[in-house]
Amino acid sequence: MNSSKEVLNIIVERLKSEDFLNDFEYHISSKAFVYKTPGEKLIVELDPYTTDYLISCDGDKPTVKDIPKSIVIRPCISRRFEIIHRWYEKFSFRSLRDQRYSDSIGFASDMLGFDGRYFFHLDLLNFEEQYNKVVHVIKDMCSFMNSFFRNLEQLYYYKIVLVMEGKRNFPDGGAEWLFRDLALTKIVSPNDYPIVKSKALEHIEIMHNRHEPNIERYYPNKLFEIFNYLERYNFKYNESNRAK
Repeated sequence: MNSSKEVLNIIVERLKSEDFLNDFEYHISSKAFVYKTPGEKLIVELDPYTTDYLISCDGDKPTVKDIPKSIVIRPCISRRFEIIHRWYEKFSFRSLRDQRYSDSIGFASDMLGFDGRYFFHLDLLNFEEQYNKVVHVIKDMCSFMNSFFRNLEQLYYYKIVLVMEGKRNFPDGGAEWLFRDLALTKIVSPNDYPIVKSKALEHIEIMHNRHEPNIERYYPNKLFEIFNYLERYNFKYNESNRAK
C-alpha cells in the first residue's frame, strides 16, 4: 500500500508533464500549480486530504460508507491581480503572508459544474480513471478562467456590473473585498466610482448593524482613512497587468 504522500507525488509528477501546465510551477507548501507574471498569478490548487469513508446525503439523514483508503483531490482555480490588492496592504489587520495568498476571483470545481472531489485509492487500482477525470477538469477550469476572467475589465463586469444590475450581491462576510472592488472600479470605470461606493457603503451599514467582526475592525474611522488614500492613489494599469 502506498502512502498518501507517495500517491500525491505521482499525481503531481504526472500533472507536471501536461502541456497546458508547462508554464506553471508547483509549490509544495500550498499544493498548488502557479503561473506567475509581474502583474498577476493564476493558481490551480489540489487541496488534498486523506480519507477511508464517504459521507452522502441522499436521504433525510447523512450516511457513512466505507471506501478504500484514498487521497482526495479537490481542484480549485483562482486568479490574483496584484494591482487591486497591494495598495491597501499597510491598512490590513492580516499578516502580509495571508494577504498575498488572497485571490481576486476563485472557484472550486463543483462551483463550475464538475465533481467536487476525486478519490485516488492508495492501492492505485483506480488511478488512471481518476487521473483522467482530474486532468480534464483542471484543463477546463484553466480554459474557463482564461476565457471569462482574463483581465480587470472582465472581473469588473462580474464583481461590479452584475451587482449594480441586481444579479449578484456584495459578499456578506469579510471586509477586504470592499477595498478590492472599489479599487477595481476606480481603475476600470472611474466615472462609476461614486455610485458603486455609495451602494457598497449601504451594504457595509447592514453588515455593521449585525456586527460582522471583520467590518467592525475597520468601522468607521479606518474605512474612511482607506477611502481617502484610495481616492488619491494613482494606479498604473496597462497591458502588462493582463493575463498572457
